[in-house]
Amino acid sequence: MIKHKYLVIILVFLTILQPIYGNKLRIAILDIKAGVGENTSHVDGLEDMLTNELFNSGYFTIVERSRVDQVLHANNLYGKTLTTAQYQEMAKKLQVDAILVGTINYIIRDVKNASDGSSKINLGEYNVDLRLISVTGELLSSAAVYANGRSERETMDSAARDIVKNLDNSARGPKKVQVLYDYLYVFPEDLGVFTTKPLNIIDITNRNNSYGYSDWRLPTLEEIEFMQANATLLHLDNTYKYASHVTNWGQGKSYKIRLVRTKVIIQQRSEDVQKAYFEETSYDFGDIPILGGIVKTRFCLQNPSSKNVYIKNITKTDSHISVSWDNNYINSSEKGFVTVSYNPNGRQGVSFRSTLVVTLSDGQTLDLIISGRVR
Repeated sequence: MIKHKYLVIILVFLTILQPIYGNKLRIAILDIKAGVGENTSHVDGLEDMLTNELFNSGYFTIVERSRVDQVLHANNLYGKTLTTAQYQEMAKKLQVDAILVGTINYIIRDVKNASDGSSKINLGEYNVDLRLISVTGELLSSAAVYANGRSERETMDSAARDIVKNLDNSARGPKKVQVLYDYLYVFPEDLGVFTTKPLNIIDITNRNNSYGYSDWRLPTLEEIEFMQANATLLHLDNTYKYASHVTNWGQGKSYKIRLVRTKVIIQQRSEDVQKAYFEETSYDFGDIPILGGIVKTRFCLQNPSSKNVYIKNITKTDSHISVSWDNNYINSSEKGFVTVSYNPNGRQGVSFRSTLVVTLSDGQTLDLIISGRVR
């Protein structure tokens, strides 16, 4: 017996709400009907999954289901397949801009006959097709997702992410830095796929003050896990592995780059507030390829005091470490940078941990710690 599962009509109404919702699109999902061989409770579960994933994308706010049902009942359209004219009428009554229509089908691959004459069904997969259409008929975005062994939740998550990913830029609005738990600032887009650590590109990104900040960096392993826990909100692309600050480069592997920064928390004590400090005081290069060439990292020195300071000297004890820094004054409320390089040539098998002592013009000394392993 061939079984078909249909998800008929998802209707999503979009409007940019200012100033309450900024650039988020306001959506409403119409009742998802149960097709042949399906039950209402299961389809309601799929609808809940889709609602959650669209909301978690960060691009949408969700219209109350009761409001959508109220308008459908008032216009005698509840449970019916709508025509184009009725879609436009619904959009007008709900004061929205566009609709999302789609279907989910359960496709059976084939039916095989066994040697005893019985038939054996080779089960198929869910096919999800969604189209985001403006009320004037313009296609704004689309998604075609195949379950291919994934769970239903993973399938709905993928469909929601594809709708956002393919959304026309004019409808999507400007990209925004996402802030996780008022602590981790995440760059709103990937820099691309790289086979070597893109230090120059990161440096240019910071010099351009991209998205209002100049201290973007590669995330730690813990921060990558934090980002992956919020993958839908951040629109992460899991086709490639994301690089961390300890990624082992130089082995022919490719990594996605998504930069982060952290909120600087200054202890409210007078003796601390009036002194310059490094945002991070240690860096682990991880495994450094012996033939990969010189590796670099950069430390950011903040000056929250009322006095201008400069770096007088940096003392190091390892001859394989090179240090350079901004020689000019760091004005009050501004920042300077120290670049530290390590040359692995001739150091195969060596694990190192070295302390650099930074002396400032106000007499303050600060320690920076560099570590890693040469493979």
